[in-house]
Amino acid sequence: MGGADRYVTDAFIAQQTWTTVSKVIVADGEMNGIDALSAFYLARVSRTLRSR
Repeated sequence: MGGADRYVTDAFIAQQTWTTVSKVIVADGEMNGIDALSAFYLARVSRTLRSR
């Protein structure tokens, strides 16, 4: 599985694995991973709050 770059690969994975979503959190990939770490935390907190 792969694409021309990490963005194409990510889009392919998203299209193959997610059929419906109620929320999307985007990390643009330009901050050396810092944005992805922040987005992961936000997604986890959001998921935890939703399950209460």
